[in-house]
Amino acid sequence: MVGVYNGGTDTGIFTGSGGALTTIVKLGDAAPVGTFTDFGPLSVSGDTTAFVGAYTGGSGLFMGSSGTLTSILLQGDSLFGSTVTSLTSRPFRLRR
Repeated sequence: MVGVYNGGTDTGIFTGSGGALTTIVKLGDAAPVGTFTDFGPLSVSGDTTAFVGAYTGGSGLFMGSSGTLTSILLQGDSLFGSTVTSLTSRPFRLRR
């Protein structure tokens, strides 16, 4: 889930199942370059969350699970013989 806290001044992505929440990432956290500045729509399957995140100087597709954040595809990465120039946020679903 995306949570807004501190009186609406901070935003983050969190997971949980009835107990304490686990932080996946918050705005201002370290990103591959700079810090995270925005999050796109989330796709959630169990305790795994996938999302497009914007960061200083680019964007990427990320996956978070159990408090661990993994970069899947970043602006500037090679893909099918070309270079990824941008990523946009459209709703999508994870399937297991």
